[in-house]
Amino acid sequence: MASWPGSLPQKFQMNRYSESAPDNMLIQGMDIGVPKLRKRTSGGYRPVSGSLLLTVAQVTTLDTFYADNKTLSFDWVNSRTGSAESFYFAAPPSYSSNGIHLMVSISLMQVE
Repeated sequence: MASWPGSLPQKFQMNRYSESAPDNMLIQGMDIGVPKLRKRTSGGYRPVSGSLLLTVAQVTTLDTFYADNKTLSFDWVNSRTGSAESFYFAAPPSYSSNGIHLMVSISLMQVE
């Protein structure tokens, strides 16, 4: 399993960080009465997103890492808990510039 590159920031910027609990509930409407609720699976994934402020060289590193691992899991530190976790990319990174650095937005799925 790959690991997040050491030359990239090791945590998201906390003012641009978002995390949600896994949604693994299936709600089935009934003909009469309250809907039936059950788990879809025993596990799930936790949507995690955030931003990193990167230099041009770091963007090249991220692009290479994404190209090599876009469908594979990789190890990285959860920005909220500080613990090592397994992640997948949920979408390609997106970039915006502030003139000096690039702000990169990343959406991930943390494996539960």
